[in-house]
This record gives sequence, C-alpha cells and structure tokens, in this order.
Amino acid sequence: MKKTILITLADTGYFDQARQLLASAVYDGAWSGDLAVITPDMTDAQVEWFTTRGIIVKKCPHTYEAQPHPGLPLIRFMKHRIFDEFFRQWENVVFLDADIIVCRSLAELAVRESFGAIAGVCHHPPQIGRVNARINYQPNKRTTPLFYELERRYDLNRPVFNSGVMAFSTRFVGKSFAAELNRLTSRYMQLCLLEQAMLNLAVYNQWQELDPKYNFLPGHYFFSPHDLQKAHVVHFSGNIKPWDQACTGYVADFKMKWRKNLEMSAGLKVA
Repeated sequence: MKKTILITLADTGYFDQARQLLASAVYDGAWSGDLAVITPDMTDAQVEWFTTRGIIVKKCPHTYEAQPHPGLPLIRFMKHRIFDEFFRQWENVVFLDADIIVCRSLAELAVRESFGAIAGVCHHPPQIGRVNARINYQPNKRTTPLFYELERRYDLNRPVFNSGVMAFSTRFVGKSFAAELNRLTSRYMQLCLLEQAMLNLAVYNQWQELDPKYNFLPGHYFFSPHDLQKAHVVHFSGNIKPWDQACTGYVADFKMKWRKNLEMSAGLKVA
C-alpha cells in the first residue's frame, strides 16, 4: 500500500470517464500512489476491469436517499465517501472529478498537510462562489427557520471552494469529520444545498486555496492558450464534455486527447 491515494467517483455510465481520468493522472500527472473508484452500481465486469489492474473499487450504496435538487444526480453526495474510515489508511488523499483531464504533475497535491481546494466559480450572480447561491433559486427556502439557523451559524457570503479537486491529509480531517459532514448534510440538505456546499460548511474557515492551475475551469471564464499551457488539471464542469460527439469550441480541442487517454488506460497497472 502506498502513502497516497487518488480517488474518483463514477457510476456505471461513467466507466470510460473514470478510466480516462486515471490514465491521464498516471501518464501525464506522474501519479505514483494508489488509485480508487467509488461507485454505487458498476457491473461486475466493470469492477473487474479496475481490480485486475490494481485499482481499488469501493462499491457502496448511495450515501443519502433524498434528492435535494431535482435534475442533478444523487451520486454527487457519494463524494462524501472519501472521508470514510476506509480511506484513512492512507496519509494523503486526492480527489478528482471524473470529467477532468490531467495534463501535468499532481505531485504538489500529494503532500498537503491541510485541506486544499480551488476557490469556486458560479455562473449565477449576485452570489458568485457563495454557499447560498443555490438557495437564491429557492426563495421560499430563505424564509424558513432552518435557513435562519444556517445564516446565524455561518457567513453564507464567504468565498467557497469547488469540490471537483480536493487534496488533504487524513490527519487534518480527523476521525470525526465524516460524522460531522453527515450531520450537516442530514440537517441542511432540504435547503437544496448540494454536496459542495456541505463540504464547505464542514471545513468552514479552515481550507486553504490551491493554485488555480490544479482546477482550471475553462467553461467558466475567458482564457487564452497561454492559460492552458500552465494548467495541470482541466475540469470540464459545464454541460459540454470532451467525450460528446457534438462538442464544439475549446472542448473539441480536447476530444482527441481524451480518446487517447482512454485507449491508454488499458495499460494501467498499480504496482
């Protein structure tokens, strides 16, 4: 067992996406630690594909049964599983969303002594990158006693991080972190807050910002080719993905790279 582990999240429909991500992390990101996939429903054949290559598959049921936001997949909340006791076997954990292409070294992420992530970006003014951005779409939620309780306990206008890339020491999060995260989610998910907001509440005022090169979000702001040359992680968090046949614009430029990584995933092997 290595000291570090890189984890992603994928259901049966994201099998190829998980393979591409892990391949890019190993071949372009020079990742030398362990690899893992959290899934609720991958088939036995899909699980075997990973395990025969030394990749850990953590298959478990959905973390929560309720769906706080119609139209968004419940699997998002399984991201919280990276804080389970099982993953405390490793000294450092790196999580990457499966809609990511790793382009350069991840070495800096593997040695975090605290909790690091990239400041979040949100398309929806006026609460840009704020915990309460989601609640703005649910005006009725903002007048409930539960919302007032949340507002008293937290500054909801504080900048938040994007949970697509997270790196942390398991010593930092502590053994009680998972239980606290579960408590917060059970308490506040009815306000239509998603997994990212819950994570921000759990590490409220304790997270440290990583260099944006580790979570480059080209779909959220204007950028130049020079910006891409510096990116270590390119995160396609919008609706257009590089595996879509009809993808256009800047995303289309990554289609061939994504396909090549997927093909190279056949050669993955965790020593």
